[in-house]
Amino acid sequence: MARELCPSKLAHRTELQAAMRGGKGYRLPNGATGQTNWNGVQPLRRIGRKRYVGKGTAEPEELTAWHGSSAVVNASSVDLGRVFVCGDSAGGNIAHHVPIWYGNEQLTLDLIIWITECVLLWPFFAAEERTTSEAASLVDEHQFMGMALFDQAWRLALPIGATRDHSVANPFGPDSVPLDDVAFPPLLVVDPDQDVLHDRIQDYAARLTAMGKPVELAVFRG
Repeated sequence: MARELCPSKLAHRTELQAAMRGGKGYRLPNGATGQTNWNGVQPLRRIGRKRYVGKGTAEPEELTAWHGSSAVVNASSVDLGRVFVCGDSAGGNIAHHVPIWYGNEQLTLDLIIWITECVLLWPFFAAEERTTSEAASLVDEHQFMGMALFDQAWRLALPIGATRDHSVANPFGPDSVPLDDVAFPPLLVVDPDQDVLHDRIQDYAARLTAMGKPVELAVFRG
């Protein structure tokens, strides 16, 4: 998806997929807490250590995610100074959290990995308080991709007893990290204007812009 939306930025890329454990027994924030062993950054750290710890750059590096798939690339072809973190839907939530984890020293980049930009494709944010577009979805009984389905997804994903104001769902919730002092890289936020979460995505971009964060909001019409 991202390669179609951002072709110029991803034309010459090495693409790594960070798999998240899900399903029963792996409720959030399991696997999405910013621990230093988050699988999305581990392959880059291994490449960096090969390059800068004297093991050379010619050896191919096998990159393996939790889902078991792997790819072999030449470590010297990976530009650690231009790393884009991209996620769609709930993956957009993770892309939002990566700079926070790094700022709180919950994510280690070994001082050699530079995140150039975070791309949030229609992030799956939520909160207990409904936006206008979310409230409208609740009265439409025939809307499949609506709040009834989204609420169920959060009930299955969040810790038992947690609300949609949990920090994984609500970036501005009562227990979320204050974002004023977070050093965000440039953020590209993509918003489909007919989506149920349209108002929430707009609010996210507007609030970060008001904090002086480098945010570009791209709205897809129709």
